[in-house]
Amino acid sequence: MSISNAQYTAWLAADNKERVILVEVDAYASGSTVTRYMSDRGFTSRPTDTPANTAYDDIVLAVPGIRSALADALRGRSLVSFGDLDVDNSAGVRDSWLLDAWDGRPLRLYLGDASWPKADFRLVFSGVVADIQARDNAALTLKLRDRQYLLDVPLQTNLVTGAGSAKDQRLPVCYGEVKMIEPVLIDSALRKYAVHDGQIQSVDAVYQDGVAIGTYTADLTAGTITLTAALTGRITADVKGSKTGGTYVNKTADIAQRIVQERAGWSVLDIDAASVTQLNTDAPGAVGIYVTEDQATVLSTLDALVTGAGGYYAIGRDGKLTMGLFKAPAGTPVVTIGDDDVEQGRVELTKRIVPLKSVRVGYARYYTTIDSGAASSLSEAQRQRLRDGYLVAKATTSLTGFLLAVDGDLQGSCYVNQSDASAEATRRAALWGQLRRIFRISGFLAAQQVRLGDVVALDLSRYGLAGGVLATVVGLRESITGGSVELEVFL
Repeated sequence: MSISNAQYTAWLAADNKERVILVEVDAYASGSTVTRYMSDRGFTSRPTDTPANTAYDDIVLAVPGIRSALADALRGRSLVSFGDLDVDNSAGVRDSWLLDAWDGRPLRLYLGDASWPKADFRLVFSGVVADIQARDNAALTLKLRDRQYLLDVPLQTNLVTGAGSAKDQRLPVCYGEVKMIEPVLIDSALRKYAVHDGQIQSVDAVYQDGVAIGTYTADLTAGTITLTAALTGRITADVKGSKTGGTYVNKTADIAQRIVQERAGWSVLDIDAASVTQLNTDAPGAVGIYVTEDQATVLSTLDALVTGAGGYYAIGRDGKLTMGLFKAPAGTPVVTIGDDDVEQGRVELTKRIVPLKSVRVGYARYYTTIDSGAASSLSEAQRQRLRDGYLVAKATTSLTGFLLAVDGDLQGSCYVNQSDASAEATRRAALWGQLRRIFRISGFLAAQQVRLGDVVALDLSRYGLAGGVLATVVGLRESITGGSVELEVFL
């Protein structure tokens, strides 16, 4: 690659460059997968390129813009929307494309200069096609999605076998450390229950109506519990779950990675390894999650897991899953935005977030709560614990001046231990215990300079934003080919 990253950034910022978009998209046609090559200007790769000597037909009529943003709570999945990719279909020359299978097929967009070899183009979007439609008699439209679309799939596809009453129900899924889960009875004759569909670390306790019992055996390879005596009460258990390949994981990022690989079929190369390492550092506490709901998806499970840690996840321009802990802006900014970089009058205060008086984080979740069915031998304190879903860690803020500030709602987490939940509550109290603001800024930054979660510096003449005020990017709208960029920043 002869064009360095610095040279590429300078090229993006320069005017009067002959920018070319290359599109590579797969489709299933006539019984096999084919890759179609197209562009908005026409391009032929060189003999040394991959693919070599390949014509990218000049048929792309409109290149999509991309908008991504963190959810309103600034945690959990990113929200992404796209324009459409319009392709020339004059005189119906590509009518046959409407008979092909496009949904879920990979699509890659590259940006570079007409004079460059394809090897110097940069991947600016890696996603999938949701559908193809006829825009009109002269054009086709490819509906694009980012690869998060591929995570909206069932978390569990393995079903209970046999002839019992649980036949064809989804097997439970267990990652990390969980308490008071209700296992799924898979063989009533053998009194066998499933807690996971594979190898697990341990079964730490089994209960009948909230009282620990010893009349069971655990098959850690199969993820099952078998009762050795007939019992009539409600059976629950404390479990340390998935131990795929002999490795047990119980940190938020590690579990998220394992879920995406095991349940969505992604490879380790589809995940931003640096972001996994960083989230493990920022949120190192032991967590766990247990899922039995029939409608659970990989996305909904990641939401519960990552949101509980105060984190977020998104798909980068390279198509890789990235994740992080949402925190106050700090560190070295990736770019400084001054008045000269902003369209006149296009700095808008879109939201003021009034401080909270306190923050509460739920931890050590009991996945099964028991009220009237608890054993009579239990103390009132034990009965109360069985009625409560969570224990609670609370942190107060040193708030002054905001007379209508309120205590924050209880926010559940997947944390197991009080120390980790208390540390997270303290962190959130520092984050949300002061006035926060979100600004929308429209400017002339070159495309691809910032991404969600990046820290930027603001040196603007309005709203007290002079002198390099740090802000976190929480929303981004840009054209793939550059020009104007719209940012939403949090400070």
